[in-house]
Amino acid sequence: MSCQTTHRLSRLCNRACHCRSRDGRANHLPWIDLGRSGGGDAGEGSNGSHRAAGSHRLSGRRWRSRKCGRDHGKCRLPEAVEPERGERWPSPQGYSLRSRCRNTCDAVDCQRYASSRRVPAPVSRPARRIADLDWQRNRAGAVIRQARLILALVGLMSLAGGSSAHSADFGPVQCTVRASYIGAPMHPAVAITTMAPVPEQALPSGISRRLDGIYKRIEEFTVASALTAAVAVPGKGLWQKTHAPADAPRLFWASAGKTFTAVVVLQLAEEGKLSLDDPVSRWIAGVPSGEIATLRDLLAHTSGLFSANEDVGAHADPRYRDPATNLEIVRRHGALFCPGANWRYSNTGYDLLGEVVRKADHRSIDEAITARIITPLGLSSLRALVPGGGSEGVAPLVTAREQAIDPSWAGAAGPVVGDAADMARFWAALLGGRLLPKRTVRAMAQALYPMYEKGTYSGLGIMVFDVNDGARSIRWIGHAGGTPGASAIVAFSPADNAIVAVALTGDSATVPAANMLLKALAGPE
Repeated sequence: MSCQTTHRLSRLCNRACHCRSRDGRANHLPWIDLGRSGGGDAGEGSNGSHRAAGSHRLSGRRWRSRKCGRDHGKCRLPEAVEPERGERWPSPQGYSLRSRCRNTCDAVDCQRYASSRRVPAPVSRPARRIADLDWQRNRAGAVIRQARLILALVGLMSLAGGSSAHSADFGPVQCTVRASYIGAPMHPAVAITTMAPVPEQALPSGISRRLDGIYKRIEEFTVASALTAAVAVPGKGLWQKTHAPADAPRLFWASAGKTFTAVVVLQLAEEGKLSLDDPVSRWIAGVPSGEIATLRDLLAHTSGLFSANEDVGAHADPRYRDPATNLEIVRRHGALFCPGANWRYSNTGYDLLGEVVRKADHRSIDEAITARIITPLGLSSLRALVPGGGSEGVAPLVTAREQAIDPSWAGAAGPVVGDAADMARFWAALLGGRLLPKRTVRAMAQALYPMYEKGTYSGLGIMVFDVNDGARSIRWIGHAGGTPGASAIVAFSPADNAIVAVALTGDSATVPAANMLLKALAGPE
C-alpha cells in the first residue's frame, strides 16, 4: 500500500506512522499546499499542547507516492502517538492504531508497529461516544480540521479550551426555565452587505485560465471520482467546472444544505406561518425541553438536543431514520443542557425543523425547498432529496471503508444535491435579498456562537470562518459540510468579493481547494 493519505486520518497518522522515503522527505501528505506559502503542520497545536509543528514545505507540489517497506523507508512511532489529555481520536471508538493508519502507511510495517502500540481511544463518557464516520454526523468540523494542515484553520472536531460542543462534556439535565449563555465568547455580529447580481457570463479569460489550472491541480491531488467547483464574482460573471459520472451528475452538499432548510423556515416566519420564538412543543410533542427551546434554538444549535446519529446503536446500523425514530433516540439521551446555555451541533434539530416545515407549509421539506428556492431561481442542477427516498442520479459517495452511504438519509439536515454553479447562484440570491428581506439575511449572522474552536462560528443556518491562512486574514460567510465519502464548502469572501463553491466525492478536503480558487482571482484579467 502506498503512502497515500486520506485527509481525515492525516492528523492522527502523521503522529502515529511517519513514512519516509530514501531521501528522507516526508511521504505521507499527497496534497499539502493549497494556498499557504510557508510554515508547517498547523494541526498539532490546538488542544492546549502547542507542540512544534512539522517541517513540511508547502511548495504546492504533490509528493510522489512511494512504498514504505523495507527497501524504501520505515514506519516509526514517535512519542507524540500518545493522546493528549482531553483529546479524542477522529475515528470510531475502539479502532486500533492499525485500522487508523491502514490508508496512510505501508500496511506491513505500520501494522507491525501499531500492533505493539495499540492506542485506546480516550473518552470521558463511554455512553456518549461520538464517531465522525457516521454519514449523518456533521463533518463540517472534520473538513476544517483537514484544512488546518494548510490554512491554519482550527479543527472543529477538536476539543478546544473553553469550548463545550461535545456531548461528553454535558449530562442530561432537567430544565424549567431558559438559561443564560455560559459558553465560550461569542463572535461580534458580522455585517452582511447586499450583493450585486452575478451576470450569466464567463469571467474574464485571464481569471478563467488560472481557475482552470487550479481545477486540474485539485483533480490530480484529490483523485476524486466526482468534483464540482464554481467561482461567482458580482458584476463580472461566473466560472464553473464539473466532472462526474454521466448517469450521476449531481454531487451531495451534506450539511452545506442546511442553509436551504434555514431559508425555508425564515421565509415561513416572514409570512407569519410560524415564529422563531415559538417553543418547539407548539409544533412537535415530546422533545426534551421542548416547552423552553425555540425554533430559533434549533436553527442556531442552542437547543441542547442530542444528535441522534451520534447514538452508538444508530452508528452501528447506518440507515434512514424518520424524525419520529430520531426523536425516540434523543429522548433516551435527554437534554444535554438547558436551551440557550451553550452551543452544540445537532443534526436532529434540523431534522425536527423539517417536520415543522411540513406542518406549517403543508408540504415536505424537499417539496418546500423546490417550490420556494430551486424553481423560482431556475437552479436546474439542484435537487432536494426526498428524505429516505434514495439518491438516483447522485454521484456515489466513496469512503475509505467502502461503506454504502445514501445521501437521502440526511433529510432536512443535508437535503440538497447538484453542481457548484447553482450553489453559488443560490448564495448570490440569498445575499442579494432575493430570497429573504435584507434585515432577515443580516439577522442570520447577528448571534454567532463559537463552534468547536475559535475561528469558526455558527449563526442561523450559516457559518462564519474568521481565520488566517498565513498570508492574509480570511473571513468567509457560508456553510461547510461533509460525510464519509463526500466533502463540500460554499462561502462568500468579502475580501475577494466572490462566492466559491466546491464539492467532491472521496475523503479529501474542500476548504483548501476553495482558498486556492479564491486566490486565483488576483492577477490580470
